[in-house]
Amino acid sequence: SGSGGIINLITKKNTLDGFNGNILVSIDNHGGYSSDFLLNYKYHQFSFFSGFDHNRRRNKGEIDYVTDYLTGLSRFTKTGLQKSQRINTGFRAGVDYLLTPADKISVSGNAGSFETTNNGDWATTTLNTSSPQNIPILNTATDGNNRQGSYGGADASYEHKLGSTNKILSFSSLWNTVKFDDQYLNLINDLGGKEQI
Repeated sequence: SGSGGIINLITKKNTLDGFNGNILVSIDNHGGYSSDFLLNYKYHQFSFFSGFDHNRRRNKGEIDYVTDYLTGLSRFTKTGLQKSQRINTGFRAGVDYLLTPADKISVSGNAGSFETTNNGDWATTTLNTSSPQNIPILNTATDGNNRQGSYGGADASYEHKLGSTNKILSFSSLWNTVKFDDQYLNLINDLGGKEQI
């Protein structure tokens, strides 16, 4: 849940010193958006990079649940609208050092924060399917979950290109941490608005 951030993707070898970078922005029809900024600086055998990203993703959909309890010969149905949202802000930076044309050392780190929310509004029905005279029990329900947290990590790697082939020998180490707090809400009310236990 806490992963996210910029990936320093280099698609071709750059032999020139100086700055280069890119900015990406996108939106969707649910009111979500994403933005990424990446800046690289090359000086001789050193390549430095830093990146920042911020995004919000939203989803929603109509969902139907049907649960049959064979022991009690009862059926529980739940229909409604489920919504979710995820907000993420992250920062990443690192450096590559080219020891030789075939050997490279890389070190990088990342940190960020995130928040995810899920909630739904439901109409529920409980019915004893073995008794035609049974009166359905109708309720409304609300549930929700909110998770806020932070993440961070660091990685280091060594790469050696094997001769003129495209094969690479690589050694790497990785450390990640995620911290978060969860909050849950579950309410059931009758059609008159009285809370049910």
